Amino acid sequence: MKTLFMAIFSALLMFSYAGEFKVKFEIQTVDHSAIEVTSLVITEHGEEILRQKVPADGDVKLKLEEGKLYEVWIMKEGYTAHVIHNIHSEGDGKFKVTLYKTSESLPAITSTYLAVNREFDNVKEMTIPAELLGDSIHVVKEGTMSKDEQKSLSNIQSIAKSQTKAQKKIDKLIKKRAKLDEDISELSAELATGETERAGGEEDKLKLQEKIVKIQGKLEKLAY
Repeated sequence: MKTLFMAIFSALLMFSYAGEFKVKFEIQTVDHSAIEVTSLVITEHGEEILRQKVPADGDVKLKLEEGKLYEVWIMKEGYTAHVIHNIHSEGDGKFKVTLYKTSESLPAITSTYLAVNREFDNVKEMTIPAELLGDSIHVVKEGTMSKDEQKSLSNIQSIAKSQTKAQKKIDKLIKKRAKLDEDISELSAELATGETERAGGEEDKLKLQEKIVKIQGKLEKLAY
């Protein structure tokens, strides 16, 4: 009787978790480069179950089977791979990811997670029954990282902070340079039609060009 009750209870649990849940990823690169060549890979218990290219807008919407833990890898050549651990149906299912530049080739998917940017979906409040997660529950916790992994992640986060700060300055300078280019174009048009006195106009144009040269120098120093 007890065995029958447990069987019925397990069946009810399985039924209650049958179905799918939605996940959404908003992916961008720190330097605003094209995102289409980025790969998104989903694994479950270390086995790849889905691989696809990220669309031009960087938004990916998927449905995953409930009652399981997933790991998502987001990879683009020339950028540090990003992994999200422990994605499950009881999380909020929304992830914003920024890929940061690296001079090294992308690492392969390994169990060490070295040279990978990582984040951990919360599993503390998760109530998915253990029997639904299979025999080898693959929960990856931040506290279990090796010293090498901790050091690697710390370095990546430091680089990410540096690149983000530099890119904000770069964006402002590029916007300023674009405005100066517009001013030069307008001044050139006025000189061509005689609306502006040539000697004074050429002098003003030269000053604008000198400002652009200074901005270009700052951009070269900020490059990463």
